[in-house]
Amino acid sequence: MGTPAEWLSVSVHPPGSNAIACGVLILDHERNALHIRLRDDLRVKDADIEEMLQYLSDDLQSQASEIGARDVIARIEQSWSHVFRVGRRHGFRFETSETIEHIFRRVISNSSLSESPFRSAEQVLAVARTLPVDTAVAAQALSALADPFVEARAIEAILMRDPTVAAHLLRLANSALYAFESEVRSVSHALMRVGTDKASLLIAALVARKAYSAPHCREVWNHSVDVADIAAQICRQVPSISESEVTLAALVHDIGRLAFLSSDEFLVFFRAAQTNGDYLVEAERSFCGVDHSEIGGMLLDSWHWPGDMVAAVRNHHSPDLSSTLSSQVLCLAEHVSGSDEHVPNLLAPAIAANLGIDIQNIVPPSMNVKSTVAQLRFAAAAA
Repeated sequence: MGTPAEWLSVSVHPPGSNAIACGVLILDHERNALHIRLRDDLRVKDADIEEMLQYLSDDLQSQASEIGARDVIARIEQSWSHVFRVGRRHGFRFETSETIEHIFRRVISNSSLSESPFRSAEQVLAVARTLPVDTAVAAQALSALADPFVEARAIEAILMRDPTVAAHLLRLANSALYAFESEVRSVSHALMRVGTDKASLLIAALVARKAYSAPHCREVWNHSVDVADIAAQICRQVPSISESEVTLAALVHDIGRLAFLSSDEFLVFFRAAQTNGDYLVEAERSFCGVDHSEIGGMLLDSWHWPGDMVAAVRNHHSPDLSSTLSSQVLCLAEHVSGSDEHVPNLLAPAIAANLGIDIQNIVPPSMNVKSTVAQLRFAAAAA
């Protein structure tokens, strides 16, 4: 499938003239190497700029050999702002030298850099809002469970309004995870046995189950459960982070993907993007200007989820844009899960060091079958 890489378009902006696409820079992460492809037919009126173009490639390669391609790209992104500019990074799988030529042609022809997306983010969000998710009972229950002054009887009254939620809460309380002799027969008893944190997690799973129950969405659900399991393990190594809240956010961190999966137009677009080596996140951004993490954040915000949990979902692919540790946990959990949605996360070692955890201590979800999160896999298939 190729090695992880990123490409950036290069443009020149002569004073008093329109910007001109002049080439592409490719950062090969596996080798920390820089590949450069610039136009050799570009002519501008400014002699100084034309001379700079002639030496630009050699200069960048010289810098890359001295300090590494990653540092060169970072320096360019910080310092280039006037005559020469680079676009945002696009993750893809680098295979052969032909890949460079293919991307170069895309950049020069401007076929993939249009400022007018195929669809707007608002249109994708509108699709997301039609997902079969009922949040009314769940929102009240989650709010009540989070309030230490609310009595168990009041919580039971809320949960009893949704027989499915009540039934599955009893099912969890009577599962092999809780080796008690007495059988649980009431919601209040189940709450006492399971605890409010695990009850909240179950409720979130059941709220989302209809949205994820379609066969083509089941893979997203299983991945979300894996990430939730890993996130819970990370939180246990970082006592300052709320395990229950982060696990809830992890369980729905990819809910924005469901909106894209609901679009036949996007599925056709994505299949074409895959042939170009594009990652899922890049295909989504090319399709409508934002990716599933942003759509997910918008959707949860419209459901009035807590702001820090919304931020964690919105930034799980870009934790550097968020001040919450939850975003870092989700990003790291996504990395450990082996997700192939985006170029492999180079921030993972730094995040692990910042959180003070050892990734090697994380038990793979497939082996962690007795965890509370693992018990929730049935929720997506529940009738």
